[in-house]
Amino acid sequence: MIESALPGIVHPVKDLSLVNLLCEAPKREFRRMGAANLSGYSILAEDYVFLARFCREFGIEKVVEFGPGDSTLAFRDTGCSVVSYEHDLGWLEKARELLGDDAAVELRFCDREEVPGEWDSADLVLVDGPPQRDGEEMSRLKVCDWAMEHAGCFILHDAKRGAEKGILEIFEKRGNVVWRIPTRKGLALVVDRTRRAELLVEEEVMLKGWAPGEWLGWRVLMRDDKIPVKVLGVGLGMGRDLLGLMKALFPQPGSSLHWVEVGSDASLGEEMEGGAEIYEGEAVEVLAWMIAGEGYWESFDLVVVDYDCSAFEILSRGCQAWSLLRVGGMLAFRGKGEGALGRGRREAFGDLVSALGDRLSVVLEGEAWL
Repeated sequence: MIESALPGIVHPVKDLSLVNLLCEAPKREFRRMGAANLSGYSILAEDYVFLARFCREFGIEKVVEFGPGDSTLAFRDTGCSVVSYEHDLGWLEKARELLGDDAAVELRFCDREEVPGEWDSADLVLVDGPPQRDGEEMSRLKVCDWAMEHAGCFILHDAKRGAEKGILEIFEKRGNVVWRIPTRKGLALVVDRTRRAELLVEEEVMLKGWAPGEWLGWRVLMRDDKIPVKVLGVGLGMGRDLLGLMKALFPQPGSSLHWVEVGSDASLGEEMEGGAEIYEGEAVEVLAWMIAGEGYWESFDLVVVDYDCSAFEILSRGCQAWSLLRVGGMLAFRGKGEGALGRGRREAFGDLVSALGDRLSVVLEGEAWL
């Protein structure tokens, strides 16, 4: 991971039982999502949305996957044709029941230790499947090699598990691009730059301080150019980051940005004029004023809290920000977490999440920060 602060990867979703931005609203966008299990060994809701929107955004039409199920529904929701391989006959039958008589889906049996024979090409390969058996360290490596040969890219699910991390390290050493998308189970996009450069256009627009996969996760899951969004940033020195984030993710003209704790950086204030409402003063004071004032309570769609501060301030800012977040809104934390002080901040964030309990769900979490 990169050394600089990574903006906005932990997303607690407020009042999950009423509105869930990544799990409920997309069901109106993706009609097959309601039939998906999205739990257990399956992909989860944010994985489903990422796969579907990724294919739509990059014009993916032909998918090969290893491990049919909810992911197949996600690909079909964007019009992809799918050839899906499964080594377990029982699970293959369950997949047939789930997918019905969909003419654009071809389910095939393939032994666990084998890969398909002759094949023309594919736009994308998804590599999923069961945990490795005893004694197997990288049970999906052979399949990943096949995917890179036939498609020049693949997405690996369960990318946070030890064996999958090892596979990603191998492909990085070979010179491939590996972008880790920090969903709860983890996805990773692996690309041969010489063959599939069109999938790496994000390199040209990534904001400074973002890890590539984390930015891609934000871009694909959250970008909306149709609905105005109200964003609040809390913390010194994050104005450029947040303004860039705003323009990239929410280009709708009606969107608005509010930024707290400018300090003495007058040039930054001038740069942000016309693009943000700026509130000078200590964060605790400005946030208290907002909570008490008319028009701010539970009004923000996204609140980004800078946690390059003490553990106590993290808790204070987090609690105040929660009061300003609308039902179904997203709360993101950014900052640096190195050393003992960083561990204290991480523990403080964990305490905040624990205190809020089932009122939230963490759907994205970067490794280098919270």
